[in-house]
Amino acid sequence: MILREFEDRKLVQPPAWLTGNTIYLVRMGSMAFGVANDRSDIDIQGIAVPPIEMVFPTIAGEIPGFGAQRQPFMQWTRHHVPLNDASHDFTIWGIVRFFDLLLTCNANIIEPLFVNPNLVMYETPVSKMITNERRSFITMQIWRSFFGNANANLSRIVNKRMSRFVALCRLAGIENWTMTTAETMKHMLPGGTNALLPNLGSNEVGEFIGLLREADRDGGWNKRLPQVAKNGYDVRYAYHLVRLLLECEQMLRTGDLDLESNADTLHEVRAGEWPLQRVHDFFRTKSAEIEDIKARSTIPEIPDEARMRRLLMACLEEHYGGIGPMLRV
Repeated sequence: MILREFEDRKLVQPPAWLTGNTIYLVRMGSMAFGVANDRSDIDIQGIAVPPIEMVFPTIAGEIPGFGAQRQPFMQWTRHHVPLNDASHDFTIWGIVRFFDLLLTCNANIIEPLFVNPNLVMYETPVSKMITNERRSFITMQIWRSFFGNANANLSRIVNKRMSRFVALCRLAGIENWTMTTAETMKHMLPGGTNALLPNLGSNEVGEFIGLLREADRDGGWNKRLPQVAKNGYDVRYAYHLVRLLLECEQMLRTGDLDLESNADTLHEVRAGEWPLQRVHDFFRTKSAEIEDIKARSTIPEIPDEARMRRLLMACLEEHYGGIGPMLRV
């Protein structure tokens, strides 16, 4: 299992119990949506089953509402972990939290269940119990979840801070977009900003330094700056907006989800081939279409919580080898 390899190499240090109790790992991100290239990060997501006393703390003597309470395990994440010239991002959800978010059709939770089988890195009988039921998790909640996220991405498309950074770079005569912000900072600060940035006033130099530091904290903007400079907007958010709306439409129409079905369109958006106005027009038109499809869709209005609870308990019982008569539904 890839998580074990990273742990053995001491590249990550997850909770001691996590790797051995991980039940599902898949590749997500651009690879799952059919738009990856050789510069793409490797995004790995999965599910883990915490120790039984974390899920059912009363068996360890904890009394709900009295004294110190054990915190439930939600998720474990690590970003930008390097290995073999690639950057890896990990998100492992606790199974209870995973099921809870399934009730709302959370996009980050629904999508990993529908990846191409070739992208499943690790699975178990317990994970198959979940993926076999994946279509039953699709309800009208997807409209609120997916459309809501798409709308949030619309508000982020025009990144004023990044656009200002581009403008200051141009004033300063900096056009090397492949230079990372950390490298820029290293070259800039020791030698004095006035010598490096002769075309900027003192206030602009201070603003430039502040934006550099912000970019560095954000993991570097160098991958996105060329598109902001070329198109005047951040294509990453446009890409997510288009993807979420198309997935929402597909599930409302079919009750199913093929993550790679919109790869050609997403390639165009990701490459910056859509002008900003086209993105706004798409959002407006597709939103209206989705409203019409939603009115005619036959998928369930709300999730069957009792059924999902039974499935969760069955998964826990399968993993633990029994949960005892006092813990049965």
